[in-house]
Amino acid sequence: MAQTTTGLRSILSAAWAYELLQTLLGTRPMRRVFVNDYVRPFKGARVLDLGCGPASLIEMLPDDIDYTGIDLSPGYIASATAKYGHRGCFHVMDAASLRNTGETFDIIYSFGMLHHIDDDRCRHVFEMAEAMLRPGGRYVTFDPCYAEGQHAFARKIADWDRGDAVRTPDQYLALAGSAPFARIDHAVRHDLWFLPVTVHLMECLKR
Repeated sequence: MAQTTTGLRSILSAAWAYELLQTLLGTRPMRRVFVNDYVRPFKGARVLDLGCGPASLIEMLPDDIDYTGIDLSPGYIASATAKYGHRGCFHVMDAASLRNTGETFDIIYSFGMLHHIDDDRCRHVFEMAEAMLRPGGRYVTFDPCYAEGQHAFARKIADWDRGDAVRTPDQYLALAGSAPFARIDHAVRHDLWFLPVTVHLMECLKR
């Protein structure tokens, strides 16, 4: 993993602390934009939350989808199952293990996950996501980034992130290009939070 898990940031490994921080930071509107404008779930869709954490994003998804969330943290998955087990299935599992089950999905998304893993693992994630998507399916990602013209404080926020692999848009795109997606659309957004923050979003379309 490419993330800092020592010092004050170590407490964020606890689901309750992570959720409390997200609430205090007021990230709900940002998450709503991600779901409505980029994930765009539809009735009956099979949806995979890859690196789901405590899975609070499920609160913004419609009830009429088939949801699966996976994460490597037993604590996060235990919290997600206790709180949202009635909404979907949660597993302590990586993408390769899930792929081996033969499961396929209409939509796969990762909210704030890629900047926690190194380049090799990131390429692997894109390859696994592409393999698990149904034809015409999409893998959607959201991560902080370093970009030209960003506010100095936005750069500091990226520096302070627990994930140690915050990248530039071109670097994220190059990693996504390791998988045979038909098309990769992307956007750099500076307007999703009340504080200056710069994020990179990708929609990777399966052939």
